[in-house]
Amino acid sequence: MKKIVFALLAIIAIANADFLIENVAVTIYDIKPDGTAKVSESVKLIIRGADSQNDYDNGFTNNDISFWSSVTKLPDVKYHVNPAVVAIKDLRVLPQPRKKCNPLQEICHGELLIQYETAPLYKNGTIAPNTGLFAIEKSKPRTVIYKLNPEGLSFITTPQGHILLAENVELIIQMPENARLLELMPQPEGFVNSPYTREIRWKDTILVNPTVTFEVEESLEKEVSDFFYGAYSYFYNTLTGEYGWALIAVLATIVIGYVYITLEKKERARE
Repeated sequence: MKKIVFALLAIIAIANADFLIENVAVTIYDIKPDGTAKVSESVKLIIRGADSQNDYDNGFTNNDISFWSSVTKLPDVKYHVNPAVVAIKDLRVLPQPRKKCNPLQEICHGELLIQYETAPLYKNGTIAPNTGLFAIEKSKPRTVIYKLNPEGLSFITTPQGHILLAENVELIIQMPENARLLELMPQPEGFVNSPYTREIRWKDTILVNPTVTFEVEESLEKEVSDFFYGAYSYFYNTLTGEYGWALIAVLATIVIGYVYITLEKKERARE
């Protein structure tokens, strides 16, 4: 009897809801050796009633995630990363135009695109432990190992604290192009690992201590180009910095002195 009552209450709540979640897809991509990664979230909505549709349209210029969370009153309209251990920057909230509208039922479909960049937190100039979406380890001079940090994720959880992905909620991790998957738990249904695996998709599952570990080996050409770029950046920043002119003056003095001494030696040799 209680189950029937709860089911009826759920149906009534859905019928009276102004906004409903149709689908949520959270994609983590562009993962880099400095611990940064980009996140793109697609939150597809069902919008009921003229007032709700007006609220949706009026928020088109609003880039505040808390505004959209307040308007929709939906728990999945948020960051799906944990700001306590992940730095969030360059946020963009992009509402998409309403479509598939049914004037008789006063129902439309909408979508919120939430895009931002993540980074680990820093303490005293170094990366704080257990922060960021991935732990980074250099196992060899040109090889970097990435390991997912589950504490950096923020999804609905079970009473035991495990990540709960509903049937309409998907977590996608896109590995770099030359990545090699080392460990994956749990494996998505139908998943087949191969040297060409670049994407992991979880949905409709409970993630208990999820593990994603992969390595990326840079080419020798990339290492050399990075070295010269780093050297160029260092000298450029030094020369354009606070003591740049003083350094230029010192270098000029050394060059002029070297030229003068060389010419002086040649002149004496002629005598």
